[in-house]
Amino acid sequence: MVALLHPLVRLAQILHFNVLSRWMRQNKSRSITISNQPSMILSPHQDDETLGCGGLIALKRQRGIQVAVVFLTDGGGIPNCRKQAELRCQEAIDALTLLGVSRLDIHFLNYPDGRLQELSQSEQHILVNQLSALFEQYQAQEVYIPHFNDGHLDHEATFQVGQAAIAKTSHAIELIQYPIWLFWKRPILLKLKQQDLKGAFQLDISSVKAKKHRAIQIYQSQLPILPFGFLNPYLSSTELFFAQSRHDAKLADQTLKPIIFDCHECK
Repeated sequence: MVALLHPLVRLAQILHFNVLSRWMRQNKSRSITISNQPSMILSPHQDDETLGCGGLIALKRQRGIQVAVVFLTDGGGIPNCRKQAELRCQEAIDALTLLGVSRLDIHFLNYPDGRLQELSQSEQHILVNQLSALFEQYQAQEVYIPHFNDGHLDHEATFQVGQAAIAKTSHAIELIQYPIWLFWKRPILLKLKQQDLKGAFQLDISSVKAKKHRAIQIYQSQLPILPFGFLNPYLSSTELFFAQSRHDAKLADQTLKPIIFDCHECK
């Protein structure tokens, strides 16, 4: 009986994840068009940027709009494997090249995979300064960061350091969140507050959908280990984002831990 129960629970999780993702896109988000603002994507690992923002990246690059991508961790896994980190680095370069991003605009900060929440205070300050300097260098007007409640510690830590870096930057930046694990790690809607889902919008990427699919397929080191059914929302004709107002951001700050990450056990 126990052996049967686990597959049934996982099936329910897959169905809930896909239904909730589709429901957010179709019923709880407004449609928008691509902006002409230069953008920067913060990606905790090599593949998050393509899953969450691959269509947006391709659309912007088709129009000649500058897009830079910053990878915070080396993707080496736990325990860290240098060979895997090197492979994922090359996969990221290949995927982003396909999407139209110049190699010069791809940055690898190489912090340990799975350890962002464990950085010392001095390391956190260095990381925040690195990101702020990149925002200034590119004069990024939009910064895309994983959702602050994404359900993965590296992703949530990326939001925190990204938000801190934006606060240090001299020019105005719009912070836009993209979900990766949001509806998978927190499959029961009661675990998500209404505030977590505010400001949702969807972007039609149908014209570059095939290109995004090819970019996803480049990540052969990761595809076999993703949960069954996980890719479905990221193969659709839309991408989901959350753009919080300043008031909402202040509310979000109250639910986040301070920049000294005192996070729960890594999932």
